[in-house]
Amino acid sequence: GVSTSVTVANTAPVIESISLSPSAPLTDDAISASATTSDVDGDTVTLSYAWTVDGVTVAGETSATLPSSAFAKGEEVEVTVTANDGTDSVSDTASVVIGNTAPTAPVVSLGSVVEDGDDLVCALSTPSTDADGDTISYTITWTVDDVAYDGSTSTTSVSGDTIAAAETAPGETWACTVVANDGDVDSDSASASVDVTYCTVELMASDNVTIDYTDESVDTSLDSYVWYSTSDSADSYAWYQFDLSSIDSGATIREATLSVYATDAAAGAPSLEVSFSDEDGWASSSIVYGDLNADTTVSNASVSAIPTDDYTDIELDVSTWSYADDLTDGEVSFGIYTTTDEGLVEFFGAAETGKEPLLTVVLESCD
Repeated sequence: GVSTSVTVANTAPVIESISLSPSAPLTDDAISASATTSDVDGDTVTLSYAWTVDGVTVAGETSATLPSSAFAKGEEVEVTVTANDGTDSVSDTASVVIGNTAPTAPVVSLGSVVEDGDDLVCALSTPSTDADGDTISYTITWTVDDVAYDGSTSTTSVSGDTIAAAETAPGETWACTVVANDGDVDSDSASASVDVTYCTVELMASDNVTIDYTDESVDTSLDSYVWYSTSDSADSYAWYQFDLSSIDSGATIREATLSVYATDAAAGAPSLEVSFSDEDGWASSSIVYGDLNADTTVSNASVSAIPTDDYTDIELDVSTWSYADDLTDGEVSFGIYTTTDEGLVEFFGAAETGKEPLLTVVLESCD
């Protein structure tokens, strides 16, 4: 008989598809290739990769992923995938163009407090960055009380970042919105807002004196403490003097708060009364309780409880204050006294940093 034999030839594998991820890569994205293959012979198919950027082979990159360091915005990245079944191989390609990366949103600040008389500056706390290295420009828009502001601006660091103090008024809320642009696309916007407040001046006591009403003696030796010691027949006093020369003559005072720091307040701590005087002789023994009468007292306030190891804030009545009448010597004194039969309390004086008496004055305008 006659016998014949046939050798079945190998059929090369087929690359059915190649995909690149991400499909629209940006400068900082690594690009990964994925291929779908088949082999009618059932052979095991292995894949190999070769990458080019703008037609130039990327040396040493033969894995399925190309790192972002190999390309830049606008360049074409192509991968050649080769499928091999052990006998034959086939190749196919896929490519993408690297897109533009938008700049990051900046971080902006208007500050926590803006006083009347201060310019508003929309500062770039953290400027925008651009992964492509593009030049960044900024657009700044403003609102006042949620209404778009279309008035004049000036430049401190970035065009349009400054509103002159003359454009603002206490009680208003201003906001700035900043958008960065790289020449093609905008960043996300960033905003900041701030309330415009009245001008505030904080003063520390320049000296302190205690007065014991019982014998009208003056104790000027208490550098760190002002003592209040009461008995059945006596009240005790302290005078704090403040230098107001930093406040312009003719300024209108809206509010004033006297803050004193107490320690070792007795149980059932004594109440306080505070009186105002601009007597030139405040530091002499002539200043006694009798000076705190209706003729010389233009402000009076009281508190009924004194916290221990903390400040007591005493809101003062300034409705009758007049710089011309009462503050002509640039100094003002406040007398504090405790009432009888209410124990012992110590107040820190001017020498104790962080616990010294403070006078906070709010002005109608800083001008």
